[in-house]
Amino acid sequence: MVRTQRKNLTGWLGLLIIFTLLLVVALSSQTALSSLAVKFSKSDVRLLSNGSVVPDAGSMIFTTDEGAAMILHTSELPANNAVTVWWVIFNRPENCTAGDNQSRCGMGDLENNMTQPSVMFAAGTVSNARGNASFGAHLPVGDTEGCQAGLPCGEGLTNPMGADINLIVRDHGPLVPEALPDQILTFGGGCNNAPPGTGTPGQFACEDLQGSVHEN
Repeated sequence: MVRTQRKNLTGWLGLLIIFTLLLVVALSSQTALSSLAVKFSKSDVRLLSNGSVVPDAGSMIFTTDEGAAMILHTSELPANNAVTVWWVIFNRPENCTAGDNQSRCGMGDLENNMTQPSVMFAAGTVSNARGNASFGAHLPVGDTEGCQAGLPCGEGLTNPMGADINLIVRDHGPLVPEALPDQILTFGGGCNNAPPGTGTPGQFACEDLQGSVHEN
């Protein structure tokens, strides 16, 4: 038990260091930090299948008028699989109508232009032998570089202080050399069930496994 706790603590300390670096990047264009409006949000990671909380997991998002920075650590993933995390942004969450008891904005709201939605790549990695993975990313306002064909994406993050930002953890299966690096960089890399043009296809039925909701 002590060993497990120590590993978890070490992992979170590492993530805090990453988060600090991301925050420096996010704030690098600011000249007066004392006058900067900042929001901080912390959230559980939950299984999308049943809403249960993933143990030893969590995410944090820091937002300013300039953009957002996030870190996410999670567990109970398939071991040694390619995994990606996606920004799912609703810039006008007050217009959402497809939410549930977990979040006020749902997947149906991605088709509602009134919510000003965008889905963008955030980060990718390979889970370790214990099924753990850590991610970090920064998204400036108006940056649409993470948009990918076949996914809803408007103008990216345009209302950082008022948007609902969900983080989705997606499994791309065991590593396949011919599908790399798309397996950790695209929505459909390594998948046999993704929209055309979203990455090098493969034989794995990719799945969104986990999510973390941050509401303003």
